[in-house]
Amino acid sequence: MAEFKDNAGRMWQVSLAVSDLKPLRAVGIEVGKLLDDRIKGLAALLDDPERLVAALFILCATQAEKVGV
Repeated sequence: MAEFKDNAGRMWQVSLAVSDLKPLRAVGIEVGKLLDDRIKGLAALLDDPERLVAALFILCATQAEKVGV
């Protein structure tokens, strides 16, 4: 499981669950392709900050709800 810290100092845990697949596809992220070639897939996400933030929000949605974000 990966983690990152936001500007407010909150730690977020990022994990992928089966229930995340449909919402990720809805924002244009093909998880299968991302997992097949992680370097290429990650590079594509880093090149598109809007999709990167959308993906992170999907993957952290439960935590975001708990803290009211």
